[in-house]
Amino acid sequence: MAEETQKIIQLWRAIDRVIHAEYHDQARRHDLTLEQFHLLLDLGGGSFAREDEAPTVGHIAGCAGQAPHTMTDRIKRLEKKGLVTKMRDAADQRICRIEITLAGRELIQKIMAQAGGDFLINALDGMETMERRTLRQSLGGFLAALVETAIDDGIVLEDLHPLIGLKKHQ
Repeated sequence: MAEETQKIIQLWRAIDRVIHAEYHDQARRHDLTLEQFHLLLDLGGGSFAREDEAPTVGHIAGCAGQAPHTMTDRIKRLEKKGLVTKMRDAADQRICRIEITLAGRELIQKIMAQAGGDFLINALDGMETMERRTLRQSLGGFLAALVETAIDDGIVLEDLHPLIGLKKHQ
């Protein structure tokens, strides 16, 4: 059983690497470095937001484990491309807040559709109907087991509930 589990985990990680590589390839095709792509994803997903405020460069750098000057350079490049905007804080003009622009959001959506949609759909369409059905059922069972384990471990899945069909808990 342990050997079979290890093989499943290896396959899962290999699948994840292939999908991840496709996202990165799509980002490069749109003239984004991997770091810029990840920064846009985080800004677009609200990973850095605090209490309805756009994050500061310092906050973003801290969350990303990067030096503020490194993050400033990355943000400047995205700003030149029109994908993010810097604004002065209304209460303290010394503070700059960073927001993703509509163009930035649209680019992320385009990359997500190409890499996360078309790429996966084409791969799945290349499988036999019975293989797809078995995969869907197996993944559904695996998701249910993961959710149960996460809840038992006290992990809050509230933000994921629309994706995994859970009702909000705790």
